[in-house]
Amino acid sequence: MTLEMLNRVDWVQVLTDAATAIAVILVAVGVGRWAFLKPLSARFY
Repeated sequence: MTLEMLNRVDWVQVLTDAATAIAVILVAVGVGRWAFLKPLSARFY
């Protein structure tokens, strides 16, 4: 990658896409954990 190529990259778009992907993954993991752990903890109480 040369500096010329780096300047052509739309960093705002790249960062936005990365942030969106990370947010989706975090939400999916959080919802998944809550959905699986909630029934398990309910059985113990």
